[in-house]
Amino acid sequence: MAKKLAAGEMSKQEQVMEFLKTHSDLTAKEVQEALANKGVEVSIPTIHAAKQKAGLVKSRGGEAPAKPAKAASKQMDFPPVAASGGMGLIKTASDFVKAAGSVQAAQEVLKSLETFGK
Repeated sequence: MAKKLAAGEMSKQEQVMEFLKTHSDLTAKEVQEALANKGVEVSIPTIHAAKQKAGLVKSRGGEAPAKPAKAASKQMDFPPVAASGGMGLIKTASDFVKAAGSVQAAQEVLKSLETFGK
């Protein structure tokens, strides 16, 4: 439990924020060492919280950055499902993708098979 501050006494976070007004370019470890020299023991998370509150670091929350657009995939010329054995081919392909772990991994296996016979 936090102790109650005496009148006029600043909390550790307030002391860190006051120090950061003139030393905003220092790392958290450097701030911790400088304040320790002044007799103020403060944790790294407290310093990071004070920097965040003072607007000295970017927030990591919010919207995720946009993902780059995927290149258009090549259209493969497969015969219609009904002409190639119906759902059996789809089931086999689905099992293959599951065994490979992902569609991309399955494509890599197929690419390596292309060059294997050459």
